[in-house]
Amino acid sequence: MSAEHNTRRKVMHFIFLQMALLQEISRVATRYTKLMFFYQINRIINLFKEIEAPKKERPKVFAAVEHITSVEESNNPEKGAAKIERLRHTIDGLLTSFAHGDLTITIQTLPNRHITAYLPEYQIKCIQIQEGPECDPMFVEFRFQE
Repeated sequence: MSAEHNTRRKVMHFIFLQMALLQEISRVATRYTKLMFFYQINRIINLFKEIEAPKKERPKVFAAVEHITSVEESNNPEKGAAKIERLRHTIDGLLTSFAHGDLTITIQTLPNRHITAYLPEYQIKCIQIQEGPECDPMFVEFRFQE
């Protein structure tokens, strides 16, 4: 009987050892999974934290362009084609250079002495035309500074 008792005892020890090993493996796997989820949650929190960060206020930029043409060029776009092209490039350059901010473009000119009507539609929408009183074209920029 002692051999039978000894065998039975070894089988019981083997079963309990297997159960203890499974329990330990389960505990380690649970701990590893919790740590993995914990670090994953931190990445997700940081990801959403960047999205919820307050937006920086865009700088405000004001550009004043003094623009005067002859009366003939303002009435005939073929005669003022070169000046139309230069003004168009100037406005495109301003829009490109200051795209990071809130840009206000003011064209300062004299009545019936500008070619802004011949600009592309998207440029006409983003400019303001400010016509001053009739004066010598050389002094237009000084008049508008006042």
